[in-house]
Amino acid sequence: MKYYLIFFIVIIGFCYRYIAFSPHIKQNIIIKPIILEEKEDKKVKEKEIFDFYKDDLITKFVSPNNSFNNLKYIPSDLESIAGEFIFDSKGNQKLRKEALENLNNLAKDFYLEFNTKIKIISAYRSYEYQVGIKKNGCSDLFCAKAGYSEHQTGLAFDMFEASDEKTYLSNKNYKLYYNWMMENSYKYGFINSYRKGKSIDLYEKEPWHFRYVGLKLAKILQDNNMTLIEIFLKQENEK
Repeated sequence: MKYYLIFFIVIIGFCYRYIAFSPHIKQNIIIKPIILEEKEDKKVKEKEIFDFYKDDLITKFVSPNNSFNNLKYIPSDLESIAGEFIFDSKGNQKLRKEALENLNNLAKDFYLEFNTKIKIISAYRSYEYQVGIKKNGCSDLFCAKAGYSEHQTGLAFDMFEASDEKTYLSNKNYKLYYNWMMENSYKYGFINSYRKGKSIDLYEKEPWHFRYVGLKLAKILQDNNMTLIEIFLKQENEK
């Protein structure tokens, strides 16, 4: 039995040497490398195009140079401001339905952070109301002309106090509120419209003024450090 085992091992060894060193075998062996191909993701994200012109859209753009098509436009879905975490300082102030729903969500998280309700001092303003404000002599750098105001969209509100940037931010609590809003308001679709001041936004800075533009546009503005007028002009220049 021992001899058979030795004979078997010798035969195996001979076969291995023959295969390994035979030029005839080598010529017929083709070693193909294994190539792992990475499939490129060729999906190109389409550029977002926003409609800034229709009066009733949440992306409607107004500025000192851009008015409503209907100067006396009134949103059709205004609702009285109400919510567990919102204080309406005047009573029966209004916002559009979608903006109010998202403001309530924002106000809840604001309350959890500061144990304070968001105080709304101004929201929707009609054309006629804005006429009255301008008659009182409010500067064009602070108050929009009637038919040119974000407040007329029913998407904007002022919180706590409207004075001037320095006075507002010198209040320790308001400064904390502003910082939180600048970090978080976009998550609910809101932006601070005039945070870059008159040289860019055409109005003085208003740290109390926030406007709803929708979740998608708000995130784009936040990610790109842009205000609404900047993306409006960028889109216009790319036409």
